[in-house]
Amino acid sequence: MSRPRSFADPAGGPVVDQDRHGTDMAAMEDAAVAVLDGLPDWIWDCQPPVPVERIAEDRFGLRVIDTPDPSTVAGAPDPGENAHLSGLLLPARGEIWVHSGEAQRWPPRRRFTIAHELGHWILHRDAGHPVMCRAAELAGGRVITGALPDIAPADKPKERPPLPIEEAEANAFAAALLLPAVQIRAEHATCCGSIGRLMEIFESSNAALERRLRTLGLSWSD
Repeated sequence: MSRPRSFADPAGGPVVDQDRHGTDMAAMEDAAVAVLDGLPDWIWDCQPPVPVERIAEDRFGLRVIDTPDPSTVAGAPDPGENAHLSGLLLPARGEIWVHSGEAQRWPPRRRFTIAHELGHWILHRDAGHPVMCRAAELAGGRVITGALPDIAPADKPKERPPLPIEEAEANAFAAALLLPAVQIRAEHATCCGSIGRLMEIFESSNAALERRLRTLGLSWSD
C-alpha cells in the first residue's frame, strides 16, 4: 500500500461530533492523523497494522516496558485495593509500562493500551502526573481504560457509565491511530466488510474494530 498524501479521511471522519462521554471526535481524529502524516518511511511503510510500539519509541522517544505488575513500578500511583493495572504512563521518565501477562494473552489489548498511553502523552502530558490503566475498574476516577475496547462487549456500550473526558479522548485517539480511516475504508471495500479479515489485517480485537466501524458509519459482516 503506497503512502497517501494524507491520512485524513476523505469521507469526512466520524459520523458523530461527540461520543457519549463528550469527546470531540473530530479533534481526536485530527490528532491521530497528524501523527500518521508525520511518520517517516523508516518507521512505517504504510502497510497495516500500524506499528504503535515503534511509533511510541522511535517517533516520540518513549520506552515501552513489559512488567508482570505495573502497580509495583517505582513512581506508580496507588491503584486502590484489589485493582489490576493493565498499563502505566510515567511522563517524567518517558515510560509506558504494559502488563506482560495481558500482553501474552491478548496481543490486540497490548497494542490498544500502548496507543492509549501514547494518546495521553500527546494530549495530556502537560498535567505532569503519572496515569494508570486499571483493567477491573472502568467506571470513574482518574483511571486509564486503554484496554476497554478489547474486553467490553461491543453491543452493550450503554451498560458502562461515562468515562472522565481525558480517558475517553485517549480511547478515541488510540482507535483512530491503530485503525486509520483511510485504510479501514479501503480494506473494508476490498473484503466486503468481513470483520474477521479486518481483525487479521489490523491486528485488532473484534470489539475495538466494531466500535471503529460504527464510528465511521460502516457496516460489517461475520
